[in-house]
Amino acid sequence: MFQGGGDPPYDDLLRKGCSGVVPAEANDLTLRKAIEAIFDGELWFPRRVLSSIARESLLKDRSKELTQRETDVHRLICLGLTNQQIADQLFISRETVRWHVRSLYAKLGVPNQRRSMLETRNLAGLGSRPSSRHSQVA
Repeated sequence: MFQGGGDPPYDDLLRKGCSGVVPAEANDLTLRKAIEAIFDGELWFPRRVLSSIARESLLKDRSKELTQRETDVHRLICLGLTNQQIADQLFISRETVRWHVRSLYAKLGVPNQRRSMLETRNLAGLGSRPSSRHSQVA
């Protein structure tokens, strides 16, 4: 039981490996459900706490989201355009395209164009099979 008024420091409890908390005034049925849930691998915390922690975690991952320009470049890469063709189509320099490509590949965690296209197909649920739809993905 947490002594000290207010909510216990839930994020600290989670980081220390705690799987859940049950209020001291919880009835036997709630306690039983909590124990069963924890033994099934679930977390037992108030919903607002889990939502808050999930939201924070998702916001941290946003740094890996593609910018609009990276998305444009990626789409054109998947269509098979060269860096110069992409530069011409987007009215930017070829060096700027290269900059976006490096950033794009870093965010996707891939080393090259081929892997980028395969990753895009996998994310779209197309796998590695040939498809005429792959050029529309991204």
